[in-house]
Amino acid sequence: MSKLLRWAGASALAAASVAMAAGEPLTVAEAVRLAERNAPSLAAARAAAAETAAAAGQSRSAFAPQAFVTTTPGYASGLPVAVAGSVPSVAGAYVRETLYDPTLRVEALDAEAAEARANAEAAAARADAVERTILAYARAQRDDRIAGAADTELESAERAAARLESLLEDGRIRPVDADRARIDADEARERAAAAHRDRETDLTELRGLVGWKIDAPLELTEDPLEAIAGASVPGLSEVVETDPEIQALEVEEQLAERSASVQRRFLAPVVAAEAQYLRLTDANGFSEFYSKFKADDWSIGLTVAIPIWTGGRFASGSARSAARAKRLAARRRVREAEIALSLQKARGRAQEALARNDIAHRRAELAGRELADDRALEEAGRVPTDTVETRERALSHALEASARAGYDLVEARVALLRISGGFDRLLATGGGAR
Repeated sequence: MSKLLRWAGASALAAASVAMAAGEPLTVAEAVRLAERNAPSLAAARAAAAETAAAAGQSRSAFAPQAFVTTTPGYASGLPVAVAGSVPSVAGAYVRETLYDPTLRVEALDAEAAEARANAEAAAARADAVERTILAYARAQRDDRIAGAADTELESAERAAARLESLLEDGRIRPVDADRARIDADEARERAAAAHRDRETDLTELRGLVGWKIDAPLELTEDPLEAIAGASVPGLSEVVETDPEIQALEVEEQLAERSASVQRRFLAPVVAAEAQYLRLTDANGFSEFYSKFKADDWSIGLTVAIPIWTGGRFASGSARSAARAKRLAARRRVREAEIALSLQKARGRAQEALARNDIAHRRAELAGRELADDRALEEAGRVPTDTVETRERALSHALEASARAGYDLVEARVALLRISGGFDRLLATGGGAR
């Protein structure tokens, strides 16, 4: 790149850098880390995943032993019988464990499936937050460059308008020529104002994503292209194997098949074991009805309840779970096909964006060389001033186009990383942090 183009690029960033110079430095990796901690949508998805994980644990706990201590003060005028589920006693304790219950087992399997789904949604929310943060960072830098180029164009247009105004006063040009220059300057002014508004909008979005105050100054110190350059894109088979959505669908499918199997078993008993101790008192006349009455009463037992007729509930539940398993299998195959197609398209878009970025960069370099040549010719009196002014505006437009092409390349590469699961590898290597 020529010295002039480097100077022009620095000039394009100067105006934006003044506003950001006092800000706290922020790299892409730091922005992503802050977004993972502060992004509201990601916090909501993680909370939902934690909720479903707790629900799954609650469902599994139905098969864990449970122990209670009790007291049942009571009075019986005749034969002492159970009151509120227990015979009158001073104190008691019992341990109960459900060894098998098809209904509770199905509920536990469904809760595990919901947990897998919530984890996949949390992974998608995380990828979305990372993608939005990197792109917001890149847009802010792009609009910095565009705003700088627009300011440079405005300066050139204002100089041209002033020069033509002077020529008009000398009667050397027509009024329409001066009017055209004024309109060009007004248009350049509006373009510069719009570019600055876009930059502020992007910075506001980035502040919101990373959890900074809405008016906190920012200094973006890293090129997003360099930050994501180290993330590799694996082959299709690895992408499919590591895709969180496919992994969740596989787990859900397996759990649905298990649920269907549980509900279509011919014998589906409810089996529970219980051990109980009661400290009884003869105040209720136990000894009058039980000749071998003892105050310390120990009991242990196993209950087996075999369903004979359930109204078709298990058959319907089994059919429902089997159908869900087939639906999940079909969705998994659709997702695999989507990944294959999306990965191929994303690779193509990234290659196109790379080529367009290279062309835009070369055009900006060429515009810089043309401006340098025409300025030299102007000093020698071989080209008019308006030719140099035209070259200045052309360079501003070329720098803007180069900034947009650079962002398009970042966007294409980020999309490729999103599809291929490259964000995890990017973050694991530090994301280009310096």
